[in-house]
Amino acid sequence: YPSYLVIILILVPVLWVLFNKSRTRDSKLSMRLGRLPRSRHLVLLVAIKFLVPVLFVVAMAQPYIGVSIRTPVTMDNVLEVNASAKIIVLLDISKSMNYTDTYPSRLENALVITRRIAEYAVPRNDSLEVYGFSNTTKILCTNLTSLDAVDLCIEGIKSIELEKYSAIGDALYYGYSKSKTSPLPPVIVLITDGGWNYGSPIEDAVRTLVHSSIPLIVVIVGRDSRASRLIDACRAHNVTVVKASISRGDEDLLNYLSQSVYVSAKYEALKSAGVLYVYVSRRDYSIQLYILFASLAIFIASLVEGV
Repeated sequence: YPSYLVIILILVPVLWVLFNKSRTRDSKLSMRLGRLPRSRHLVLLVAIKFLVPVLFVVAMAQPYIGVSIRTPVTMDNVLEVNASAKIIVLLDISKSMNYTDTYPSRLENALVITRRIAEYAVPRNDSLEVYGFSNTTKILCTNLTSLDAVDLCIEGIKSIELEKYSAIGDALYYGYSKSKTSPLPPVIVLITDGGWNYGSPIEDAVRTLVHSSIPLIVVIVGRDSRASRLIDACRAHNVTVVKASISRGDEDLLNYLSQSVYVSAKYEALKSAGVLYVYVSRRDYSIQLYILFASLAIFIASLVEGV
């Protein structure tokens, strides 16, 4: 709390006034009783008495020393990692995404998840791109460097006309091509209801990504029975699948799932790129104890001198 240091500006003048009053009182006593004995180090000890409350205020401000610690990247600390990734969101914009077997609809859930991912990605300087797919895959939003830009993107998606077909396999191949040209560690986040009715076989696309070491996170929104084929293909290759189907009042659950999706995506991207260790910033507050011990020792020393 740096604002506590303002107290020092008030404290020092108050201590100075009290010191002057003490000197005036001592002078009057000396005039009546004669010269009083004084410590040989009066000025030093008075300065020490001034220093004790000042150090105490500094300790109240909770100072710390910033240190960087080399640490392995894990799912638990990936939110603290100062390393960027490229997150490619493939968003299903087929007509079945309008179904309301999850609250308020599959598409609304997908957009909430996309927004929550952005809330984690943008402040951490991750590159976030959103592509929509139906029978073809198309650019929806790129260069999302602020949450305002993300909000504009999502509002634009809400106004598009959903299409009949859903080519999940083709979308994954599209994400594959985008990943191969990325200078940052890439990860593909597929958000879909799992209903596939067009294009390349899902199994082949998933296999291609896995064999190319391109991480894939799959989010299934809704309760579409057709999603079983995509889920089986992912499980066969140990690809993470997150099911997001909620009822009214379960919005907090969707927020939690969104965080899990981002954490998994970021971790898999860094791990796939060989970023196994990073330097994580930490705040070392032990200096507060040293300041308190120093002020206590100084105070006791001044008492010994009787000042």
